[in-house]
Amino acid sequence: MKRWAVEIKLTSGPGPADIGRLNHAADLIDAKRRILVCRVAEDIVNASLLVTSVPGWLMELVAP
Repeated sequence: MKRWAVEIKLTSGPGPADIGRLNHAADLIDAKRRILVCRVAEDIVNASLLVTSVPGWLMELVAP
């Protein structure tokens, strides 16, 4: 089972500080997947981080 760190924000422009705080919290709980849910038009994805909207997050939850 993978542990995820999920943060939900109202912002439409998450900055490096937002991602930094999420990464810090994720490191504390040894989360392998980090997800920032906010009002973005396009997803930002890398190996461990996903910045997405609510619909994008829901798709991530049901993806195989």
